[in-house]
Amino acid sequence: MIAEKLTDPIFWVLLAGALLNIMQRKYHKTCKNKRISTLIIIILVFVFYVIDVLVAAKEGLPDYLLIPGAAIVIIAAIILRKKAFPYKLKCQSCGKTLSFDRIMYHDSNMCAECDPPNEEDTPEEGFLQKMMKKPEEQPKQEEEPVVVPDTVEEVDWDSWKFTEQAVICYIKDENKKQVLLIHKKTGLGKGKVNAPGGRIEPGEMPIEAVVRECQEEVGLTPVNPEIFGDLFFIFKNGYSLRGFVYTAEAYEGELTESDEAEPFWCERDRLPFDKMWADDALWLDKALNGIKISGHFIFDEDEMLSYQLDTDEDQSTPVE
Repeated sequence: MIAEKLTDPIFWVLLAGALLNIMQRKYHKTCKNKRISTLIIIILVFVFYVIDVLVAAKEGLPDYLLIPGAAIVIIAAIILRKKAFPYKLKCQSCGKTLSFDRIMYHDSNMCAECDPPNEEDTPEEGFLQKMMKKPEEQPKQEEEPVVVPDTVEEVDWDSWKFTEQAVICYIKDENKKQVLLIHKKTGLGKGKVNAPGGRIEPGEMPIEAVVRECQEEVGLTPVNPEIFGDLFFIFKNGYSLRGFVYTAEAYEGELTESDEAEPFWCERDRLPFDKMWADDALWLDKALNGIKISGHFIFDEDEMLSYQLDTDEDQSTPVE
């Protein structure tokens, strides 16, 4: 009988799922959603396992009774697909193939370069370890001020730990002749002209942050936003930011003003660069024309001291 032959393989699948879930417990700070998804998958497989065992144990029951059981499990999996299958094989930011560790133990679905680890990602010590460990009292030390170089060539960008990560999205109108901009009312860049965007929240992917920020700031939902830029900013006061630039060819919803932004449509050939951040004039036209860019910038408040810009149409161009 087919049911009898399936019993052992399904059992080993259940055991493998249980072991994976146990491993994910060590990384519960970075894979809360994926740990829940593992439990959902185990439950679905267990339901089919019970059905299979019942069919195999009862003599005279035909194997085709497994079909409705499988249908129930498949329907449940389809309904719960967003929670049950959050795994991605490629980085949602740069497209790089993910390692097993990033696939199984990180909800961000991004590679280590796009989603650098922080102290909160370190697995917690076990209960016995905490009980046996003696607390160590160390004198408080004043933090040394961050020394920021004046040029991009002096910065080790690969090891620099950025204060925050953020997204920005340029939505185009139906005729692709205008782009949606905002007069920013709050936060970094208050008073400047920019585009809808903001900080990426913990556990949130950049693409999710793009949709959320556009909805919150201007009431629009970008349709199929596509990433065209990866920007790195360091300010002389020590603050630093990594930004992901998206564009969208279509949108849904009704344009509205919020406490954070006053939106307006602007002709693409009349972008107000004099009211925008200084770096926008270097790369915005390129991104709106479908050219992917990567840039590194040093700022002293509003003044851009140095930059390096890479595009898929030319080589890097350092300027001081």
